Amino acid sequence: TRPGVVWLDAHADYNTADSSETGFLGGMPVAILTGDTYRAAAATVPGFQPLNKDRLIFLGVRDVDPLEQERVTRDQIPTFPALTMRHDDKPVLAALDRLKQASDAVYVHLDMDVLDPVPLAASEYECPDGIRYDDLGPLLTTIAGRVPMMAATITAFDPSRDIEGVMLRRYLDTIAHLAALGVQ
Repeated sequence: TRPGVVWLDAHADYNTADSSETGFLGGMPVAILTGDTYRAAAATVPGFQPLNKDRLIFLGVRDVDPLEQERVTRDQIPTFPALTMRHDDKPVLAALDRLKQASDAVYVHLDMDVLDPVPLAASEYECPDGIRYDDLGPLLTTIAGRVPMMAATITAFDPSRDIEGVMLRRYLDTIAHLAALGVQ
């Protein structure tokens, strides 16, 4: 199996232990996934194989540390900040088509801080200029239409920030949308 990853997040999470200014482990999962940091720990996961970087794209990423950005640029990870992409943009479609050629299926990481926090916030990590919620469903449908999705996760929900329960409903609607697309 040749898995790919579509990383929908405000953050690239591509820091290594050496490039991170804070040492925040939550800013390193993609670097761990690609085998660039914490190799010994990753090797304890049965069957772990580092992800080839040609099987990774960043969608909605817009808050990247300077050293992390150097790594993204050096490794030529296709990156589409939220304000410069739409689900039907030719560069996004071309990146998904390249991902399909390199991968059998993709895992979709969906951190809801990829959404614009105005008017609603999902977590303490949100930042401005994200994807509009109304554009999220079409984007997920486009991804599934271009390359098979094997699995997806949704992260970053802080119920204390969701006073009226609107974000919870959006999370549940997004889960239902992914399920309708056949994602596990």
